[in-house]
Amino acid sequence: GHTLVELAVASMLLGVVLTVCGRLAWLASRAKSSSEAQNGTFRKAAIALERIQRETLHCQQIYSPASPFAVNYQPSKASPLVLRTRSSNGPSDQAVVAYYVDTATEELVKFTYRPDFDPQVAARQIVDIPPKAVAGGVVSWQVLQPDPATRYNCSVIRYDLVVRDREARRSQHLPLSTEVRLAQ
Repeated sequence: GHTLVELAVASMLLGVVLTVCGRLAWLASRAKSSSEAQNGTFRKAAIALERIQRETLHCQQIYSPASPFAVNYQPSKASPLVLRTRSSNGPSDQAVVAYYVDTATEELVKFTYRPDFDPQVAARQIVDIPPKAVAGGVVSWQVLQPDPATRYNCSVIRYDLVVRDREARRSQHLPLSTEVRLAQ
């Protein structure tokens, strides 16, 4: 037989073990959901950056910023990155796409101008497809043009994007970067 004291001690130890195990399970579940949310934010930003890279690769003209541009050009609503590139409709069709970061909502926004876009004529700067967020949690976005002498005498554009998960309590800033060699 067991005494009442032994049963009380065993019950207390079992309670402590179950409390610790429950707390660990709760922390693991919370870490998993936070990690999944952060991975989702990172994945959306990586897809958006890959799309910008592809559009820049097929770019025929960069309207804004004028090349060569500032060392740390940061596209904003007032001065977006504007590219004349190949349209998704076909290889011969053209599209004029623009990207900027909306600092109020921390979103990377894309919109499309009509194909007859002209930066010098305000009447030909008509938005064809309205703005749409392509990535969220954007902390910063920089467009750089490194010195061609350091890139084997090739014109290159580098995009640096930093994102974070807005819902996470302790969100980490996740940097993404890519370079695109411009056609001569």
